Amino acid sequence: MAKYLAAAGLMLSWVLAPELLTFINMGSGVSGVFMIAALGAGFVLASLTAFVIHHPQLVLTGHRSDFSILRKCCGPVVAAGLLLGGRIPLLFLGATGMLATAGYAFNEIFLYWFPNFLFASLLLALIAILNLFNERVAMQVQIFSAFLAIAGMLFLIFLGFNSSVPHSTGAAGLGEGVTVPLLALGFLAFLGFDFHRTEGPELAVYICLAGWLLLLSLWVVVAVKMVRPEVLSESAVAYMFVAREVGDETGRQIMGLVLICGAFCGVNGLFIVTRRVFADLAGETRAILLPGKGWLLPLLFAVIIETMMLTGFAGAENLQLQIQTALVLWLLYLGSRTISAGRVLLKLGYSQGLLGYPVGGAVLAVMTVCIVSQGQSPYILTFLLIILSGAMLLSLTWRKMFCKESLTT
Repeated sequence: MAKYLAAAGLMLSWVLAPELLTFINMGSGVSGVFMIAALGAGFVLASLTAFVIHHPQLVLTGHRSDFSILRKCCGPVVAAGLLLGGRIPLLFLGATGMLATAGYAFNEIFLYWFPNFLFASLLLALIAILNLFNERVAMQVQIFSAFLAIAGMLFLIFLGFNSSVPHSTGAAGLGEGVTVPLLALGFLAFLGFDFHRTEGPELAVYICLAGWLLLLSLWVVVAVKMVRPEVLSESAVAYMFVAREVGDETGRQIMGLVLICGAFCGVNGLFIVTRRVFADLAGETRAILLPGKGWLLPLLFAVIIETMMLTGFAGAENLQLQIQTALVLWLLYLGSRTISAGRVLLKLGYSQGLLGYPVGGAVLAVMTVCIVSQGQSPYILTFLLIILSGAMLLSLTWRKMFCKESLTT
């Protein structure tokens, strides 16, 4: 049971993040209950992707890390660049946004006199301390924070189904229907299943995905029922309006707990996953850099994120756009990993590998939609190329300076 709880806690790192709840509310405001149809389509694609990348034969044949699969098809430098590009930007940009949201929630809901930046910094310090040494403690707190966030959402949903529709609001109804950007958002809602390390044909991934589909679908129904569509689609904090409508001040406090626990779950999970990335790279390439000094990485992560907050990055106008670019890089990595896993399975003689090509292509199609549908394509592409170039340069430098094997292996 502990293994399944740990898997679920880590996979929920992104899906419990306040930023995702904002995206879901905006989609609900634009398309109403059709958001549920988009979530259903996203669930199907996420399940197919998980089936390919978590195929048990990959582990049984020695492909125990994300990097080991990617390098079979992309080569070591490109594989490491894709992996670093898919993880590091989301850690720094996403963590900055989530911590800022947690600080805002604590300041606005619980203690008005307590500086929101100070709370965000204290939460970051706690996460860094938990990740300095044994990963087990960080995982246990991850599970607990995920449980609190989900329990809070379930309680708000229960209140919403037992509340009458306010006179000042109207249901968003059918909205614009199912659109291509909405389908892309439906898949983004399930990201994080690639964080799991499977050792066999486990059901934990699919149970977690199905549970999240149900929870989000119920949330969409409550949000559409209680809040005007223009508020849902235009406000970044529409979840607070939903909470206030269903539970008044108690609802606001519960949502504050959900936001803080969700932010903790998101940042702590990204710390764990990104630390594993560097461990995988070091193990696969027999790197000689800082042996036995894994505690330095969480400290470095925390210093960089704190510096970003100190310099006002959390309040930057383009932060949300940059987080979306980090999600695009995540999709690029995930699509490439899915295609690579399918190719490896085919070479091993498993016909299920054929799924890797269309499923990976669908993930890359979602990535393309996320780029072109924002109206800021030049900015996203420029930022994406800068980060990807930096990730490739870091990969090349890593192998030239700190790895014992040659670049051609």
